Amino acid sequence: METCRICQQECSQDQQVCSNCGYPFPVTPTLDESSPWSLEVLSQREAWEKEIWQQYEQLQQQQQELSQNFQQLQQKYEKQQQEAKNNERIQQQIKNLQQELSELAGKVESQNQSQKVQQQDIDQLRESWQESQRKQQEETSEQYQEVKQAIAELQQEDAQLAKKFESQDQSQQQIQQQVTALQQENVELTGQFKAQEQSQKTQQQDIDQLREFLQENQRSQQETTEQYQQLQQEIAKLKQENAGVSKKLESQNQKPQNPQNPVYEVSLESAVGYDYTRLRDLLANQKWREADIETEKAMKKVAHIEDDFLREEDIDNFPCEDLRTIDRLWVKSSNGKFGFSVQKEIYQKLGGTREFDVDIVIKFGDTVGWRDDGEWLAYAGMYVNTERPRDCRIPPRDVENLGEWGEGEWLENTPEGHLPVRISLLFRSFSVYWCVGTWLLFSRAETCKL
Repeated sequence: METCRICQQECSQDQQVCSNCGYPFPVTPTLDESSPWSLEVLSQREAWEKEIWQQYEQLQQQQQELSQNFQQLQQKYEKQQQEAKNNERIQQQIKNLQQELSELAGKVESQNQSQKVQQQDIDQLRESWQESQRKQQEETSEQYQEVKQAIAELQQEDAQLAKKFESQDQSQQQIQQQVTALQQENVELTGQFKAQEQSQKTQQQDIDQLREFLQENQRSQQETTEQYQQLQQEIAKLKQENAGVSKKLESQNQKPQNPQNPVYEVSLESAVGYDYTRLRDLLANQKWREADIETEKAMKKVAHIEDDFLREEDIDNFPCEDLRTIDRLWVKSSNGKFGFSVQKEIYQKLGGTREFDVDIVIKFGDTVGWRDDGEWLAYAGMYVNTERPRDCRIPPRDVENLGEWGEGEWLENTPEGHLPVRISLLFRSFSVYWCVGTWLLFSRAETCKL
């Protein structure tokens, strides 16, 4: 067994290369291993190859971390999509309930109208029945009086005829027949009277049935009203639930216009636990002005400063994790056009160091578009007195007067390193402002290997 000099993997003696890293062995040096110079060369080469293998393993580990971050972002996006579908389903339920409520209101109105018509029919029927009763009573009373009078007359005639019975047998039989006929007519009238009473009872039963129907209809209307009120309560409840869902969606991260935007591949690392989600989403949607303000806010929060300025020790101790996260978000969202690393590279190419040089300051301002026609732009937050180079003062903060920041032509025509710009307002070193502080930030960016 032999041990690989690079990855320390044990391999069999018949192998020509390492199965783990591919390093060839056994090595037959072309130099004299007995000489110190040869041993130094071989040692340097071996150290170089080990460094290459370590960098390769680091790259593999970074690739795995990026893959895991992408899967997490994909899961978050799918969860937000599901919540959006749930919100649409609730909206559809509200629409269906509103439609049912409208239909129920129409039915209630129709029942009210039908109840009015039925009440009119009942009133008419009651009036007709009362009129019929009155007429029947009048007719029955007249007929009864006529019959009674006729009977009285017949009785009188019968009495008279009885006196003449002996002499008028034939006449008495005729009278008896008339009496019998009148009695039969009286029986018929009595039957008619009873039939009228029975008809009156039937009409009274019909009226009682109509009254029961009216009461049942009123109860049905009351139940319909209660159902209508319940539906209104359910709709109010659903509206409250919908409002809660809307607030929940608003409190979540803003949905990306393009889920494949490379800025969402950046890991939001922070040494102090700061949440860079808002800065990421603003940059993903190319809201440059808001992102510039959010960058200023984030750096003040991470540095734990309570006033408006970062001191030299704040810059030198600013966490590298946070500085890298902010820089990567700017670089990814602008396709490498903006960010601290871009500004640092421009500054260093101009010959800039940690020490202040007014000529390099002016060249830098011209290069990144912070100066125009030989003058410092007010929104860049500074101007430099060339006669007194250490006199770098900040004019009023009118960054908001920059105009429309956006994508397309604005982004294409904006110089590299132009943003972020508001961060230049945060630095202070004794009586010297932006002039020294920004270079200290570039020095910190070099230390953090941006």
